[in-house]
Amino acid sequence: MNKKVFIAGCTGSIGIQAINVIDNLEGFEISALLAGKNKEKLEELKKQTKCNQAYLAKDNYSLEKLIDECDFVINAIS
Repeated sequence: MNKKVFIAGCTGSIGIQAINVIDNLEGFEISALLAGKNKEKLEELKKQTKCNQAYLAKDNYSLEKLIDECDFVINAIS
């Protein structure tokens, strides 16, 4: 079973680098993405990663639930 990863700050340089690393690792999948304002980049990353959960900071979502559903959280927010 793959380990699930949630990336907060996915549209910035650190978040994109994290996605590139995880996409090339066996046994890991990106299960949730969170971006600040860049909706277009978020949609692009959602398609690239085949992630079902992708949100902007202003969206209505449960951060606690996203974290609880994942094995790892990467905070790429600067």
